[in-house]
Amino acid sequence: MKIALLGAGRIGQLHGSIVAGHPAVEQVIVWDVDASRARQAADAISGDTAASLEEALERTDAALVAASTSAHANLVRAAVERGMPTFCEKP
Repeated sequence: MKIALLGAGRIGQLHGSIVAGHPAVEQVIVWDVDASRARQAADAISGDTAASLEEALERTDAALVAASTSAHANLVRAAVERGMPTFCEKP
């Protein structure tokens, strides 16, 4: 399974490291509005980055939303509209 990690801040990095270690996860694709932060988070878990939200969702099977709270609704909607299993880190 390939997971889109949407948000690469502190909590995104934590969740990214957890899912990257799961045996069913073959790849984590990281997207963040800050491309350098996405690259740093991806490098830490041997993942990859996506240049856009659309690319991240196209390349994966499920989404993990760990961006700032104000972005949650749009990110969850984008993943759910694709029929993807989606986990949102609060609220």
